[in-house]
Amino acid sequence: MPKTKENDEVIACTPMHLGNDRLHDAATIAEQENPFNRPSHQKLAQVLPAGAPMTEFIAVMTTKYWRTNGVRLGVGFMDNPPNELRARILSHMNAWGHSANVQFAESTSDPAVRISRDQPGYWSYIGTDVLLIDKDKPTMNLQGFTMNTPDSEFYRVVRHETGHTLGCPHEHMRAEIIALIDEQKAIQFFGATQGWTEAQVRAQVLTPLPASSIWATTSPDRQSIMCYQIPGSITKNGVAIPGGLDIDQIDYDFMAKVYPKPAAMIGATPASSDLTAPAAAPVVHHHHADGCTGCIDVALKSGTRLSVPPEATAAQVRMLLGALG
Repeated sequence: MPKTKENDEVIACTPMHLGNDRLHDAATIAEQENPFNRPSHQKLAQVLPAGAPMTEFIAVMTTKYWRTNGVRLGVGFMDNPPNELRARILSHMNAWGHSANVQFAESTSDPAVRISRDQPGYWSYIGTDVLLIDKDKPTMNLQGFTMNTPDSEFYRVVRHETGHTLGCPHEHMRAEIIALIDEQKAIQFFGATQGWTEAQVRAQVLTPLPASSIWATTSPDRQSIMCYQIPGSITKNGVAIPGGLDIDQIDYDFMAKVYPKPAAMIGATPASSDLTAPAAAPVVHHHHADGCTGCIDVALKSGTRLSVPPEATAAQVRMLLGALG
């Protein structure tokens, strides 16, 4: 278990967001990648102020998770770090693959994830937003990381920023945690530091994820690697929320539901039942049903043929078809 000294300086993460003029493009790409990213009418009804523009809130509230049938993302390093540092960073990025069907591999051919170390702070764009970043710009920054960086920071920072790249927001978007945040101070703080409108601050920081959300655990996990630092300057009691130091079991369980591994897609449930993510999609067999006992052979208009196990639920089939676009 990685540890940090109590008096060590903690540099907070600032998740990067696209400019207001690109919100609608980002929402469109996110929905194309994974239809479940579109916010439900129920969720919108809970947060939409009277007279507020519906299109803006849909764009802001759209989540940014990747397809659920396996995430394979290339990683490029923009400042040519030594091989041992690249391998070390990649190993921590791939820690999410312990439970989830995700993999990061170094690539020099149009990598989706591009890491720099020479810009201020620690940050990453969220999920599918990386697809809209100019190819010569970083999508993640790990300020000053070297082989001399404490091991605890690789656990705390690299794994956290990779969670953002996989579409995870900060865990502070929980009613119990949001209750600790001063609303007006938060609006001023994120307006000044991120350039967010009040609507964006309310959606990204002050709007609790409803218990019915399909992309969240049902209760807050203050030990989550995604529960990062909230400055004391915007909390009601002046006490900062320090967040987690490593991926915890609830993180692993949740991501196993969002990005289920093939062997776990049918008949398996995660260790924790405290989840409200979509049901795992059925295994896709790209061959005739004879290779899958009792499966139903389905031919799509695109020409793709699927063998769907008979125990797959209707919700699972819908999720699979949605993932296939």
